[in-house]
Amino acid sequence: ERVDLRYGGSFGSGRDLVIELAPDNTGTHTASSTAAAGRLRSVELVRVDRFHLQPPKGGLLTKDFPVTDGADSADQNTPIEITCRGPFRFDVERQVASFEDQVDVVRVHPNGESEQLNCRLLEIHFTGQEPDSSPEEAIETKVGSNQGRKMSVKPTRIVAVGHPVIVRSPTH
Repeated sequence: ERVDLRYGGSFGSGRDLVIELAPDNTGTHTASSTAAAGRLRSVELVRVDRFHLQPPKGGLLTKDFPVTDGADSADQNTPIEITCRGPFRFDVERQVASFEDQVDVVRVHPNGESEQLNCRLLEIHFTGQEPDSSPEEAIETKVGSNQGRKMSVKPTRIVAVGHPVIVRSPTH
């Protein structure tokens, strides 16, 4: 069935959602206790239609990629569109989101110029911290439990793998 995902201002869609829970360490293994007590280990969307990522305030990794003189710093908050032929996975334990197989990343700036990345595998690594913002920007890492810990995730590293990896960025 079709699956729509939303996280803050970002959203995506595709088919075939797989959610993996870590085993329950309490020793009780009934179906209801495992679902309620298991920690969220990973989420996978097997068939991806597209993802629309809204970068956090200040942009995505802008301290590592400063804006050049010809670009507006407001462009750093321009949404990013990602498509791929393979799965999307979010590994909660490692805090890594990945897209596989013919990954296309496009950011169209208001001035009309676009940035593009093409690769075989794209990984976005995050760091977690206690949320200092709205609950919509936090991920609860325990399923079905009031004891769950909410964390705000911030991107810290992007890895693109392929032969070749192609980057087109006239503003950087």
